[in-house]
Amino acid sequence: MFLPVRVHLCVLPLALVAGLSTSHAAPPDTASASAAESDQAAREDAHAHHGHSMQDNWTEQPLLRKARNANRRVKLLRVDGLVASQLTVQPPTEAGEPTQTKQIPLTDGKAGVRVLGKLQGGWYRVSARADDRENRASTLVYFGNPGPAPRDMLKASLPGLDISPAILPTEHQHYRAGETWPFMVRMSGDPVANQSVRLETSAGSAETYISDAEGVVHVTFPDDFPPPEQREKAMGGHHHRFSQQFVLSTHIESDQHLAQKASFNYEYRPGAYDQKSLWLGSGFALLGMLAAVPLVRQRKTKESGK
Repeated sequence: MFLPVRVHLCVLPLALVAGLSTSHAAPPDTASASAAESDQAAREDAHAHHGHSMQDNWTEQPLLRKARNANRRVKLLRVDGLVASQLTVQPPTEAGEPTQTKQIPLTDGKAGVRVLGKLQGGWYRVSARADDRENRASTLVYFGNPGPAPRDMLKASLPGLDISPAILPTEHQHYRAGETWPFMVRMSGDPVANQSVRLETSAGSAETYISDAEGVVHVTFPDDFPPPEQREKAMGGHHHRFSQQFVLSTHIESDQHLAQKASFNYEYRPGAYDQKSLWLGSGFALLGMLAAVPLVRQRKTKESGK
C-alpha cells in the first residue's frame, strides 16, 4: 500500500541534489604569472565575451572588459571607450597595513592583471583613468586563492571622480538579480551627495538612482534574463553560469570641478533560486507531507485503541 510513497522518498531527494548541484560556481583560477605569460595571454586574446550575453554596443559608457586568453593565471582586461596609458590595480590588504597600488602599462589597450605579493588572492579593484583626466572606468577581478578582506581597499580613495562598490559579495558569490547592493560616489575621496547614477545592463534595462548624504546609492539588479532555453544555447547547455553585464555611470559638470565622468562595470547572474524555486518549494512541501504520514497513522492508531 505504501510502496509508491517509498519510491517518491528515494527519487525526490536525488532530484533535489541534482538540481542544487547546477548552482555551483566554476573552480577558482590559479593566481600567479610572469610578465611574459601576461604578454602571451594578450596575444592570444580572442572573443572578449566568452560565457556571457554581452553585446559589444550595449552601452556608450567606457568599460574595462574581460578578455579571453589561454593563460588562466592572468586576468586579461581590455579598455574600451577611453584613451588611457595604464591600469591602476588595488589589491586587498591586511588590517592596519598601508594600501598598495600598482600601475600596469597598457599595450594596444590591454593588460594582464595578476596577484601582488605572496600569491595574495581575493578581490582586486582595477581602474583606468583617461590621459586627459576627464574620465575613469573601473571594475573588479577575483583570484581564487585566499586573500585579505577588501574593506580597506574599498575605502582607499582615487584622484578625481570615482564610483565603486561599498561592499562586495563574499567568496565564490556574485551579484544576482533581485539583490540590492550599495555603491559609493566620491570626488578625490570625498562623498558626493545628491548625485545622479545611471544603471545600464547588457539586456537593455536602465534605471537612475540618486546618492544619499554619504554619497551612497543602493542599486537593485533587474531580473532581465532571457528564457532558460536561450541561456542553455548560449552556454552550451550550462545556463547556471550565464551572466549579464552592467555598468554604473555618473558625471559632474560644475564651476568647482573639472567636468568628469566615472563608470564601474561588472557582471551579475540570475537569482539564487532562478528556475528552481517553484519545484524546490513543491518538493519540500511534498517531503513535509510524506514525513507527516507516519505521525498521522500513529495518532489514528492511538485514537482507535482508546
